[in-house]
Amino acid sequence: MDMGGGGGEGQEQRRLAGFAAAATRRGAAHEAVAADAAAEQGSRRERVRDGSRRAFYREFQRVVEASDVVLEVIDARDPVGSRCKEVEEYVRMVGGAEKRLVLVLNKVD
Repeated sequence: MDMGGGGGEGQEQRRLAGFAAAATRRGAAHEAVAADAAAEQGSRRERVRDGSRRAFYREFQRVVEASDVVLEVIDARDPVGSRCKEVEEYVRMVGGAEKRLVLVLNKVD
């Protein structure tokens, strides 16, 4: 009849419950830090994409303004779906009657 054993089991259970609670807190803290890091990385990618997009449009504008003829290559299988109305409108806006827009049909097998 060991009376001290009963109290030891209760202490062990409390100790294990404390470990479990601490692990849960650390896990939640880790999840929060990981979510913040993922959000920061996503916003960094967006800034890079946005900068690349702006650089592309600036270069596109320079090329169109310097050109006499603009060729738009479209898919012969889906000419309506592969046309870019924004490009066509920009060429007409910048070039007026002097700049020509030629639609080229291309079929890839």
